[in-house]
Amino acid sequence: MIDDLRVIPVSSELRAVLEMRRTDPRGQPSPPDAYGFGNGVGERLTSIKTAWRNTCRRGGIEDLHFHDLRREFACRLLESSADLHDVRDFLGHANITTTSRYVRSTPVRLAQALERMEAETEVVEDADDQPRLAAVR
Repeated sequence: MIDDLRVIPVSSELRAVLEMRRTDPRGQPSPPDAYGFGNGVGERLTSIKTAWRNTCRRGGIEDLHFHDLRREFACRLLESSADLHDVRDFLGHANITTTSRYVRSTPVRLAQALERMEAETEVVEDADDQPRLAAVR
């Protein structure tokens, strides 16, 4: 149904991976109904649990859940100065409140906020030589 269609931009790196998935392992074009994130020949996967566990094990990663990647993506979007409404749209949340609960501030984001605040203020001296903060616009 067209009402269920969601269009989101993808990075050039993901676009390249998806382009490679247009062909099967023999180099033949995949059929139009092939799953881009399916198995090697484009068939639908019923579960990614085994593949995820094996990938984490090979990478020496413990206690990382597949859904954690979604939260990481949202936090990185915010760190790149994306608006919370844009993050909501990427995640497909109907309500911005859900997005607000979903993302957390990260040390990088907090440091960036502090840097922006410091850049907007400067120490000035008033008539009796007492330093004070003044907003710079």
